[in-house]
Amino acid sequence: MSGEINVGMKFGTYDGMLETFKQSCDVKQQTNRAQENNESKYTFFKKGTNDVMGNCYRENIELSEYSQPKYADAVLFTNNYQYGTSAKDKKSLNIFDYVVGKDKFALDLNGNGEVDENEIFSGKFDSYVYKKAKDSGDLNNYSKYLDVYSYKWLKY
Repeated sequence: MSGEINVGMKFGTYDGMLETFKQSCDVKQQTNRAQENNESKYTFFKKGTNDVMGNCYRENIELSEYSQPKYADAVLFTNNYQYGTSAKDKKSLNIFDYVVGKDKFALDLNGNGEVDENEIFSGKFDSYVYKKAKDSGDLNNYSKYLDVYSYKWLKY
């Protein structure tokens, strides 16, 4: 794979992709000490070698001082792609809603788990803007927030 985002690609799930890697790769789970604030953290190796095929982590959901859940991230890196999500609950933290490739990225705007034509964007993925859109409750706000929150002025 070249890192190109295509219509019809699946966003996938953390548990599902982890299971696929467990079947096709040697998997090393990080110890509790190395996990930092992660619920889980894995590295995938090509079978019988030390060649890294990818890695992933899923953070623990923490509570604010008002006992409200904070956003946590789940991310998987492999084959020139980064799959991920941010969520405040365990169930949503399993379902990836973005994938980043070489020059493009996709957001699951309609929640169907598959990349549609209108969900592919050119340029660099902005995780801050993504989290702002996610916090608004609608990933469709990503483009609108990109104009408001991006640091385009730093490029000039």
